[in-house]
Amino acid sequence: MADESPSLVGASPNGGKKKTTTAAPANIERVTPPAISPRLLTLEQAAIYLGVSEWTVNDYTLSGLLPVVDLPPLRPREGAAPKRSLRRVLIDIRDLDAFIDARKRNAE
Repeated sequence: MADESPSLVGASPNGGKKKTTTAAPANIERVTPPAISPRLLTLEQAAIYLGVSEWTVNDYTLSGLLPVVDLPPLRPREGAAPKRSLRRVLIDIRDLDAFIDARKRNAE
């Protein structure tokens, strides 16, 4: 049998104190912020917008069909080499709309 102190057997982890929760007053209204639709989209979001795979959007950007937005980094971390741009690929939604409009054709 383990040698246990009687004062620790069955004790609650918070020292025997009851946790009390307080509810928010009923007269306070929760305000939800307005939805923001981003202008710059990730590869995944652009793929969903176009209805294609992320790989297809990546191929469009690598081939120059879709321009990407290069955001400058704020500052390099201590000891790190300075970078020209962020690694994240962002695509302007207006460029996606122009891409779609340029490829419209009449059904034959």
